[in-house]
Amino acid sequence: MVRYSLLLAVLALVLHTDAIPPRNLRTRLWSRPSASNKIIGGHEAAEGQLPYQVSFQEKVLGRWFHFCGGVIISPSFVLTAAHCVEGGDFTSPTGLRVVAGELDLHSLEVSEQVAEINFIIEHPFYDRITFENDIALLRLETPLLYTESVGQISLPQPLQNFTGEVCRVSGWGTTSEGGGLSAKLLYTDLPVLSDQECSMSYVDDELFPSMLCAGGTAAAGVGSCQGDSGGPLVCGSLLAGLVSWGYGCARPQYPGVYTEVSYFLDWITAHTRR
Repeated sequence: MVRYSLLLAVLALVLHTDAIPPRNLRTRLWSRPSASNKIIGGHEAAEGQLPYQVSFQEKVLGRWFHFCGGVIISPSFVLTAAHCVEGGDFTSPTGLRVVAGELDLHSLEVSEQVAEINFIIEHPFYDRITFENDIALLRLETPLLYTESVGQISLPQPLQNFTGEVCRVSGWGTTSEGGGLSAKLLYTDLPVLSDQECSMSYVDDELFPSMLCAGGTAAAGVGSCQGDSGGPLVCGSLLAGLVSWGYGCARPQYPGVYTEVSYFLDWITAHTRR
């Protein structure tokens, strides 16, 4: 795993003892932002409202820091973005965990369940330049116990089309471009755009069939940002996407780009049913 976060943690502790450092500072080609995307213009989630959401955390200098989101799809597996785990030790990951049932990163809540990572499965054709196939599985050391505050989200049908639906994105990412992470779990609702609408904002070689867009002009001023990466875009009761990339945060001319989960059902099933 690229440990840029270690340096950031040191700087954060020097500058502000309560600061939570972003994990990935890799410079994007095409002026893309840091892929670790916070919810802008969001609402605080209530207990049990988003039971499928987890905080993906790394231990740095003895402290745990949130750096990406994740989504529970079974008691033993969490989906996240591949860019959240690239370069890591997949077979013996250490210093990584997910926290389910989390609402406030600064508080220990009775609803929380902590699970260490047993194994990381990155999509074999993930492209760190284009973000194609930006998806990974986290196999947990111990299964989660489902409660009112912790539970899985259902997967969509193969190639299911969510165009025109208003869907929910959530996370602890920054509440403004270049700002700090949110301590509270936030969510906001965004319209899913057609591929044609999305292509009006990005050039052809940036978008792939396994990506979908949400937000843009119809949802100006709200959306995902740094720290939300790997988190869910949920349409009704189905997981439509994972926060992947975009230009800036919640800019009306640039909708957020998400990994389209319906393209990866065979890959997910092949690894979770072993």
